[in-house]
Amino acid sequence: MWTPLLSLLLLLSPDLHGVDGGSGGFLSPTKGFLECASQILYMDQDAYQLPTNYSRNIPPDKNTTVYIGINVNRVSGVDENREEITLDVFLQVSWEDMRLNVPFNKSYIDLPWEFRQLIWMPDLYIWQLQTMKILSVLQEMASLRLYANHTVSVSIGATITIKCEMDFVLYPLDVQNCAIDFSSYKYTREDVRFVWREVAPWSGISGEQRREFRLPKYVVTFVTDKSNHIRNFGEGEHSAARLQIKLSRELRGYLLESYLPSSLFVIISWGSFCVIPEIVPGRMVLLVTTLLSLVTMFDTVSSNSPDALELKCIEVWLISCTIFVFLALLEYFVVLFGIRYDKSWSRRRQDLRRAASAAQLAPPPLHINHSQEDFIKAMSWDKQERFLKQTIHSPLFKKYPGSLKLSRLFFKKLIEFLEPYQEVHDDIYKYLCSIMENDADKFSYRHYLIDNSLNSILTIKETKNMVLNGTTGLRTWEAAFMLSDWALSNKEVFANKSILELGAGVGFTGLTIAKHCNVKSVVMTDFHEEVLETLNSNVKINFLSSEVEQNIDSTFYKNDEKCIGVMKLDWNDTKNLPQNLSPDIIIGADIVYDPSIFQPLTTVFQHFHKKNKDVEIYIASVIRNAATFDGFLRNLEMEKPERKTRKRKIEESGDIDKPAPKKRVTTKKDKETGETSTKPKTKRIPKKISVKKESKTLNENDSENQDYAQDKPSDDYNSYLNEADMLSYFEKIPPILAQKFIKLLSDGCTLPFIARYRKEAVDHLMPDRLQELYDSYQNVIQLKKKVKSVLETLRKSKKLTPDIEQSILSAKNLSEVDLVYSPLKSHSLSLAERARNLGLEPHAVNALNGGIVDLNQLVTDNDELSNIEKVEAHMTHIVADIVSKDTRVLKQMRTLKEETRFILQSSRTKSSTKEKPESESKKLDTKSDPETYKLYFEWKCPVNFVKCYQTLAVNRGEDEKILSVKVIVPDWFYNRLERHCITLWKSKHWLCKGLSDAYNRLIKPWLSRKVRADLTNAAQKEAVKTFTTNLEKYLLTEPIKNRRIAGLDPGFKAGCKVGIIDTTGAKLEACNIYPNFHNKNDHAASQLNNLLSKHRVELIGLGNGTACRQTESWLKNHHISDNIPVIIVPEQGASIYSISKEAQKEHPNMDPNLISALSIARRVLDPLGELIKVEPKNLGVGLYQHDIPPKMLESALDGTVEKVVSLVGVDLNTASQTMLRRISGLNESRAKKIIEYRQENSGFKTRAEILKVAGIGKVTYQQCAGFLKVLNGSESLDTTIIHPESYAVAKSFAKKIGINIKDLTKPDFPQQVDMKTSNINILNMSKDLDADVSTLELIINAFKQKAYEDNMITFCRPVYSMTVQASEQLEKGMSLTGVVRNVVPFGCFVDCGVGDNGLIHTSNLGNTNLKLGDRVAVTVISTPRPKKLQLKLDKLLD
Repeated sequence: MWTPLLSLLLLLSPDLHGVDGGSGGFLSPTKGFLECASQILYMDQDAYQLPTNYSRNIPPDKNTTVYIGINVNRVSGVDENREEITLDVFLQVSWEDMRLNVPFNKSYIDLPWEFRQLIWMPDLYIWQLQTMKILSVLQEMASLRLYANHTVSVSIGATITIKCEMDFVLYPLDVQNCAIDFSSYKYTREDVRFVWREVAPWSGISGEQRREFRLPKYVVTFVTDKSNHIRNFGEGEHSAARLQIKLSRELRGYLLESYLPSSLFVIISWGSFCVIPEIVPGRMVLLVTTLLSLVTMFDTVSSNSPDALELKCIEVWLISCTIFVFLALLEYFVVLFGIRYDKSWSRRRQDLRRAASAAQLAPPPLHINHSQEDFIKAMSWDKQERFLKQTIHSPLFKKYPGSLKLSRLFFKKLIEFLEPYQEVHDDIYKYLCSIMENDADKFSYRHYLIDNSLNSILTIKETKNMVLNGTTGLRTWEAAFMLSDWALSNKEVFANKSILELGAGVGFTGLTIAKHCNVKSVVMTDFHEEVLETLNSNVKINFLSSEVEQNIDSTFYKNDEKCIGVMKLDWNDTKNLPQNLSPDIIIGADIVYDPSIFQPLTTVFQHFHKKNKDVEIYIASVIRNAATFDGFLRNLEMEKPERKTRKRKIEESGDIDKPAPKKRVTTKKDKETGETSTKPKTKRIPKKISVKKESKTLNENDSENQDYAQDKPSDDYNSYLNEADMLSYFEKIPPILAQKFIKLLSDGCTLPFIARYRKEAVDHLMPDRLQELYDSYQNVIQLKKKVKSVLETLRKSKKLTPDIEQSILSAKNLSEVDLVYSPLKSHSLSLAERARNLGLEPHAVNALNGGIVDLNQLVTDNDELSNIEKVEAHMTHIVADIVSKDTRVLKQMRTLKEETRFILQSSRTKSSTKEKPESESKKLDTKSDPETYKLYFEWKCPVNFVKCYQTLAVNRGEDEKILSVKVIVPDWFYNRLERHCITLWKSKHWLCKGLSDAYNRLIKPWLSRKVRADLTNAAQKEAVKTFTTNLEKYLLTEPIKNRRIAGLDPGFKAGCKVGIIDTTGAKLEACNIYPNFHNKNDHAASQLNNLLSKHRVELIGLGNGTACRQTESWLKNHHISDNIPVIIVPEQGASIYSISKEAQKEHPNMDPNLISALSIARRVLDPLGELIKVEPKNLGVGLYQHDIPPKMLESALDGTVEKVVSLVGVDLNTASQTMLRRISGLNESRAKKIIEYRQENSGFKTRAEILKVAGIGKVTYQQCAGFLKVLNGSESLDTTIIHPESYAVAKSFAKKIGINIKDLTKPDFPQQVDMKTSNINILNMSKDLDADVSTLELIINAFKQKAYEDNMITFCRPVYSMTVQASEQLEKGMSLTGVVRNVVPFGCFVDCGVGDNGLIHTSNLGNTNLKLGDRVAVTVISTPRPKKLQLKLDKLLD
C-alpha cells in the first residue's frame, strides 16, 4: 500500500521551493500540502498517481469546455434594502482532462477534496456573488470525482448571497430581473468556454428547465439562458453561462391593505357633501379622521417599503388620496366661511345703514381724539373722492404705486373709521379688494412730501424687506431720513458744492439734496449691482427731463445746471478709486455697521482728502451697537482724519416721523491729557420732511418689526459669523493666517501633513500650536452652529427681535449665547414675556429712558395688574430683560469678568458625613472614600490660582456628592456694572431696580456657570495635553531591532507566561512555566533555559506587573540573566489588549495570557507597532483621564497617535493594518485595501503605485504619501520623508550640490550632504530651484536624517533595589532607584519596583525637568501606610 504514496512523495521532492514550469513540477509542499499528500490513500488501498509531465497551470485543451449544473434547493431570503438574494444551491462543474486516467477496472474514482490543489481547475468567477459558505454537517459538502471518460466533476453544496440591482419606482407593481453569470477570471473564451450541461450524470437546472419558489411576498423564477454571453474585462473577452432570476410580487396583500382602504377613504370624504354644511361636528370628525387615517397609512407604508431615491408608485397613490381628502376638507372650510361671512356682512351693512340714517349716533367704541373725530365726520362722499384723486387716482401713484402692505393697512383702518359716520366711497372698497388679491412684488414706491407740499414730492422705489438679495441697501433707513432732515435745515452748507454720497442705497438722501439744495453735482455710489440699478431708476423718476451720459461703471444725468451721477465704488479696491472725482462734501447714512469696513472706509476718506484738503465729511448713524461705532471713531483717531465730526445718537429707534432730539456733537482731542471729550451743542433743527405715512398704528415698520424673524434669511448671518475672523479673534492670529489654515482643512489636509509640508502657508507654526488652532476652530464651528440653531429656534417661535439677534450675534462663547437664550428657550413664557403680553413694554422703555410713567393709570381689573406692586414688578422684569440682553452691557460684563477676582470655594456636604446603614454599606459603592477629598472640605482659592488638578478634583467630589462647590462673586462686580449702566439709560431709579433683578436672577448665576466652565475647560485641556505629551513620548520608545526576544509576564498562582518571537516579531513558541521562588533546584528554571537555548534568545523582556521583583530575583539566582540581558518592560494595557478582538484575530484560539507575554516581547522589538494596538487611555500615562469627556480625549489621543506614526513613518510593504490606519489621510478601510493590494501584487515598488489601490484618490495620496516609505524600490527618494510633489526639486538640488541620490542608503550619505550644504545660502538656492525655503530645508533634513534619531526614550536594565521588593519593607529615609512612568503638572510618578508607583511632588524635584523613561535615585519621605508613597529626587541616573 505504501508504494504509490512513496512514488507520489518522490515525485514531489525535486523542487520544494517553487514551480518548475518546464518539467511539469509542483508547488512547494508546505505543511498543509504534506497533510494533503498523507491523505491520498484510497479506501481499497490504492492511490491515484498523476502523470509525471502533468502541470496544474496549463488547461487540458486549447478551448476547454466547462459544464455548469446547478440545483436551487431553497430561496432563503430577499433583502430589498441591500438588494441581495440568498440561495441554498448544489453546484456541479465538470470538464474533460485527457491527461488524467482512471485505473483500468473502475468507472470513476473519488479523489480527496484537497487533491484540487494538484490538478488544473477552472478559476470559476461568479460576477454577482457577495458571499459564499460551503455547507457542512460532519464535514464540508464538497466532492471531487474523476470518471473513466476523463471527465473531472466538482460538486459543492453552498449558501450564496447574490447582488441583484433593483428598481422600486413601480413598487409594488414592479418585477425585478437579475442574472447570475458564471465565468472565468483569468482565461478568455479562446481558452475556456462555459456552457450549461444538458444530460446526466447529475440532475439540475439545465437546458430550458424552469423552477418557481413562492415566498410570502415574491414568486421567484429561475431560467437558464443558453445564449453565448461575453464579459469584457482585463485582457479580452471571457465566456459566461447565465442564470436568469425573476422576482414577481404577490399583489393581493397590497390591494387589501393599501389600495382598497385608501380608495374608500377618498369616496367617503367626497360623499360627506351629502351632509348639510351647518352640521359642523359630523363633517369635521369624518374628514379629519379620514385625513389622519391616510397619513398614518402613508407613514406605515413608507417605513415598511424598500428604500428608493424617487417616490414609489404606492406612495404617489397615497399622496394623491391624501390631497383629495384635504381638498374636501378645504372646500368645506370655504363653504362654511362663505355662509357665515354672507350672514355677518349682511347684518352689519343693515346696521350701518340704519345708523347712518339716524338723527343722532352714539359714539363708536374707538379710541380717537376730537380732531380725528371732526376730520372723519367731515369726510363726506365728495371729500373722499377728492382725497382719492390726490392719492390712488393720481397719475404719479398709478405710475409708481406705493407699498401694497402699507396701503392695505391704511384703507382697512380708514374704512373702520368712516363706516359709523359716512357712507364709504365705492372706489375705496374696489381698491382694497384689488390690492388684497396681489401682494407679490418685491419692490414698491413711496412718495414723500417735502415741506407738506403736493408740488414737492420725492418718489423712491424700494423694497419692504430689510434684506434682499444679500444687501440691506434696497430700502430707506432711519439715518437717511435724519441726514436729509438736517440737510434741508442747513441748505447753505451744500450751496454750490460737489457732493459725494457713499453707500447711497436707494438714494433718498442724495436725491433730496439734489432736488432741494443748490448744488453743483451729486454723485451717489454703491457696489451692489441691484442697488445701482435701483438708484438709476429713482433718478429717472425724479428727474424726468435729463440728458443721460453712460460709462462702464457710472451714469450721469444733467438737469439744468445740476449733474446727478450714479457710480460703482468698491471701498476695498483702493487701486481703482476714481481719480477724476474731487468732492467738496462727502455724506453717508448708516454706513458704519460692521468693524470689517472701518479700514476700507477710512482709506476712501484719505483718498479724497488728498485731492481736496478742505473736504467735509458728514456721517449719520443710528447707533444699534455702541461698541461698533466707538471702534469706528477710534479708527479715525488712529488714522488722524479731520478733527471735527458731527455725531447724532439715537437712543431709542422709534417712529421715523418722530425723530429723536437733534444735537450737533463736536469731538475734540485734549492736547494735554490726550483724552477725547465730547461737547454737545443743542441746536433746534426745523422739521422739513413730512413722510406721507400713517400714524404709529399704521406704520409699516411696526408691522415689519413684528415679522422681523420671518423677513431675515438665515444665510445673512454668515457675514456676522465669519469663521476666519472668529478664529483670528480667539487665537490672536492674523486673519490671513486663519483663512489659510481653514482653507487647508477644507481641502482635506491633516495636521501632520500641514506641519511637515505646508509650513509656509501656516507661518511655520509648531505641531502643538497647530493642534491648538484646530481645537479652537472646532469650537468656532460649534459656536457658529449653536448661534444659527438658536436664531432659527427663536425665529420659529416668533421670539426673535433685532436686539436679541444682535446680542446673540455679538456673543463670544457658548456661555454668552446661553445667557441670552436661556430665558427664551422654554415653551412657557418668561417673566419679561408675560409682562410684555400685558402691554407694559412701551411704558417700561419710556420709563427707562427718563419718561414719566404714572403707575396708578396702569392698574386695571386684570389680576396681574390689580395693584401698583404688581405693575412695578412686571415693569422691573421688562427692564431687567432689556439690560441683560443689551450688547453694551454684555461687552462690559465680558471686560469686568477678566478684571474681577472670583473665589472658588468648596466644603463637605452634610450627606457625606452621615453613616450608612449596614444594608447599604454591603452594596457595591462606586464612590470614593470621603477622606480622599479631605483637603477640599474647607477650601478657598482665587480662580486665577486654581490648578488644573484641583479643578478636576473638586468637580469629581461634587459629582460624587461629597463636596459642595460655589463661586464667590465680589460686590465690586455689581458696583462697576451699575456705574457703567447708569451712563447708558437716563432713569437711575428704574435702571437700578431692573439691574438688581437681572443680576440676582440672570447675571450672577451665569457668571458662576461661566467661571466654572472656564476652569473646567482649562483643566481638561491641561489634562489632555499631559496625556498626549506622555503618550507621544511613550510611543516613541526606542526599538531593539534584529533580536530574538522572550517576553515574560510574571505571576504567582497563574505561573509565568513565556512568549518567544523571532527578529520579525513572529511567534516561535508560547507556554506557561511555574517558578518556585523558594526552591534552588527548580524544574521551571531548566525548562526556561531549554526554551531560551532552543530558540537562541538574545534578550528577555520582563513585565513590571505582579511578581516582577520575585521573577527578577529568580532569574538572577538561577543564573539565567547572567548570559542573556533582562530589561524591564511596562505592561500597562497588555492584558486588556490580549482579550481584544484584534488580538484574537491575530492569534486565533490562543490563551489570552500567552498573548500578553508575546505583546511584552513585541513592545521591545517594535514598541510603536505594538502600543498602537492598545487603547491609549489604558496605557497609564494620563491625569484624571476618566474625568475628561470621552470624545475630547479620544480625538486628542487619536491625533497624537497619528502624529507619532506619521513622524516616524512606516514601511509600506511591511506595516500592519493597525499601523497603516493611523497614517495621515488613511483609515481602517483604506488600510485594509492597501494590505489586499500588497498581497495580490507582491508588494509596492514605488509610492506612486498607491494610486492604483481602490478607494485612494489624489487627495488621499497627497496626505499619506510622504509618511509611507518604500524600501529597496525603484525610486530612491521613496525611502525618505520628501513628498513626491517635491521629487523634482530634490533631484535638482542633489545635482546642484553634486551628490548621487542612489547613494541614499549608504551609511556615509548624511555626512556627505552635511559637508556639501555647510556653506550654501538656502534663500538663494530656493529661488534658483523655484521652491519655498521650508521645502528646501525639508529636503536637506531628509538627506541628513537617520532612523529614530530624535524624540526617543530607551528601555532600561533593572534599576530596582534588590534589598527592597515590597511596600511593607519601605521606611522613611530609605534610598531607592526607579524609572519615571508618568509626568503630571504637580510632579511625576516613579516605579521603584515595590508595587505602587511613588509620587515626586514638584516641590521635591528641585530644578530638574524629568521626562518619561528617566532613571532616577530617590529618597522615601513618606511610606504608603496609610497614604501614598512620597519620594524626593536625589539625582538623575545615566
